[in-house]
Amino acid sequence: MNGLRKLTPHKKSLLLTALLENYPRAYITGYVLDAYISSYCVVGRVYKSPTYPDGTLILSEPITQVVE
Repeated sequence: MNGLRKLTPHKKSLLLTALLENYPRAYITGYVLDAYISSYCVVGRVYKSPTYPDGTLILSEPITQVVE
């Protein structure tokens, strides 16, 4: 919960909106805020993940495909 206190009210609102969204064909493992692409990877802070504490900075594997 400590990582949530660092979020601005606007970012908390965005996270809440994402949490309330219905994703019927997806299994959500966390939400990434402040995400950006760097060297073909996603960098950002993860929230509401069973694996990482809120606010943990993560770096993804290289992006191999983008799907809309």
